[in-house]
Amino acid sequence: MKDKNGRELPEARGGEEKPEAGEIDVSSSPFLGKLSNFWYYHKWKVVIGAAALILISVMCLQTCRNAKEDITVMAAGPNYLSRTEVDKAGAVLSSLMPFDFSGDGEKNASFAQLHIYSEEQAKERIEKLGSDSFDAKFNLDERRNFDNIITTGEYTVWIVDPWLYGRVSESGGWRKLADVLGSVPSNAYSDEAVLFKKTALFAADPELFAGYPDDTLVCLRIKSRIGDISGKKRSDESYKQAEAFFAALVRPADVPETSATETAS
Repeated sequence: MKDKNGRELPEARGGEEKPEAGEIDVSSSPFLGKLSNFWYYHKWKVVIGAAALILISVMCLQTCRNAKEDITVMAAGPNYLSRTEVDKAGAVLSSLMPFDFSGDGEKNASFAQLHIYSEEQAKERIEKLGSDSFDAKFNLDERRNFDNIITTGEYTVWIVDPWLYGRVSESGGWRKLADVLGSVPSNAYSDEAVLFKKTALFAADPELFAGYPDDTLVCLRIKSRIGDISGKKRSDESYKQAEAFFAALVRPADVPETSATETAS
């Protein structure tokens, strides 16, 4: 059938219209038809799956970047090091490692930190520097991070403020020094903690760590069973390495390294 101008009407071609410019005629391709149908019913699954894939890729990339780190020491308290100082602390820690934990031919330790104030410390800071100098929300978030990390046992060797030490000690979260070192050293604060400023770690760079309070402590977290999920043998080996590293770090500054090693063994 044609209109008055002689053009063929759609009905004359079986009621089908040609697609507009830029459109895909899925009716002409079974594959495109199936693809269009799949997208219509499953597009959100595809979008969510793609987002999850990107997230996993980023996590894997971060893991690969951190793969060279044999061990990390976590500090928590009112003192805070700059980015440059954190890198320098990592180099100091690496120099004190008793051996290469990963077996890649390099000793690589890193330093991480949580910036946390107790209520008393926060009050003193505000009185001294004003309310703008203290972020209460950030402090609360850091305290929650501390509790979560302690619970999961993600880090084993800790440099902590006394009040944070006490929170973990109350639940039996720290190892006994005698169990790790063979005896309680002369620089001990308690049977679980050593005074940071009387250790080989502090003596390695007193200027770098000068900002830490005199009562800052070094402790070893008890072994977390969460790590056994990824392999108990590997988890046990990592913890033994942490014990050896802890012994090297907390050695009294006036005791030779060989003597401390013999005591720890």
